[in-house]
Amino acid sequence: MPTFVSHTPGRLADAAVRWENSCAGFGPPPPARLGGRRVRGGGLTGCGRTVTVAMLSRVGASDVQIRRAHPDDWITVRDLRLAALTDAPEAFAATLGRELGRTEPEWRARISAWPWFLAWRAGKPAGLVAIVPGQAGTGQAGTGQAGTGQDDQAAAKGECREWHLVSMWVNPTARGTGIADLLISEVIEHARVTGASRVTLWVALGNSRARAVYLRTGFAPTGKRQVYRRAGAADLDEEELARAIDALP
Repeated sequence: MPTFVSHTPGRLADAAVRWENSCAGFGPPPPARLGGRRVRGGGLTGCGRTVTVAMLSRVGASDVQIRRAHPDDWITVRDLRLAALTDAPEAFAATLGRELGRTEPEWRARISAWPWFLAWRAGKPAGLVAIVPGQAGTGQAGTGQAGTGQDDQAAAKGECREWHLVSMWVNPTARGTGIADLLISEVIEHARVTGASRVTLWVALGNSRARAVYLRTGFAPTGKRQVYRRAGAADLDEEELARAIDALP
C-alpha cells in the first residue's frame, strides 16, 4: 500500500504531517491537513516513524508528498528516471540509452519487484529513489530479478537483511528543500519494517552534493571503493556508504 507523507510549511510549531495508507488514486496524492505533534528531540511522529523539524524546515513554499510508486505510476517513474540520467549521466550506473529502450511491461515489472518512492511538490513529480535487496556483508545490490537469490526471496516475503539504495534524484528546481531527506527517511523506514540491519549505496567520487546529503542523513563511508564498468559510457569511480538502521542522523 502506498505511504503518503505531507508537510505544510510555515506551521512548524504544530507541523502538519500525514501518514496515510491508501491505494486510492495514482498521480499526485491530495494535500494533507492532519496536525502532527512535537515530541522530545524536536521531531514529529506518525505511524512509528520520526521526521525531524530540521528536515521539514527546508521544504519550500508548497506541500510535499512522498509515497511508494505503484505499477500504474510507470510513466512518472520513467520520466523522472530519464530526467535524472539527462541531468547527471555521470552519477548513475545506468545510461540514458539503456533506460530509453525499456518498454511499459519492463517499467511495470521493475516497480512491482522492488520499492520505488516518489516525491511530489506543488502537485508535480520532483524526485525519486529506489531500493533493491543487498547481499548482506558485501554492500552490493542483489540480482534485481524477483524471486531469485536468498535476499530476493526474503524481500518478496517482506523481509530483507540489507537494502541497497539506488536511482536517487531530485529535480534541480527542488534541491535544497529537504525532499532528499524525506525520500531517504522513507527508505530507512522501509528497511526498518522489513527487518534489515543496514542500507548501503555507492556514490560517484566527485559527486560532493550527493555525498553531503548522505552524510547528513546518517550514512558513513565503509572504506570500500569500486570502478563500475558501463557499456557506451565512461567508467564510474565510486565509494560505498552505509547506514545502520538503528542509527539516527
